[in-house]
Amino acid sequence: MQTVKITLAGKTYEVQKLPIRANREWRKKFDEPIGKLLGAAKAVSDLSKQEWKDSREMFAAIGLALAAHVDEIVHVLLGSMDLITQAVFDYSPMLKKEQAFIEEHGFDEEMVRAFVEVVQLAYPFSPVIKSMIQLGSQADGISQSSLEPSGESGKTT
Repeated sequence: MQTVKITLAGKTYEVQKLPIRANREWRKKFDEPIGKLLGAAKAVSDLSKQEWKDSREMFAAIGLALAAHVDEIVHVLLGSMDLITQAVFDYSPMLKKEQAFIEEHGFDEEMVRAFVEVVQLAYPFSPVIKSMIQLGSQADGISQSSLEPSGESGKTT
């Protein structure tokens, strides 16, 4: 059985993948809000695969893609921590038993990481999740030169 290790409130938990029926029920409960976030993320992810003449053009396209989803994103993000927390506890009966301890001693950042792991269990075909993770991890290292088209960075005039 597939499992992931999740650390919350200084303790490591092993969360097991739910069987088909239970996974389906969990997804039904969270599909709409998660889908709204993933829809916007997928639109941005798709744009990241295109070639751009400069960073201004790329950021303009990303801005337009996000603007098309802004109402959905804002609505979901305003309640996102509660949604994320509830989704993680609902996925794992073991974590649900530990909910009071985790909420008393854990941190939101841990819960977000746990959520990403749980979503990957619940949506095993989700390349969008992997793309989001890759984009997020690369975002900290983006520099102006890395946004220039290939062959343009490092040129001196």
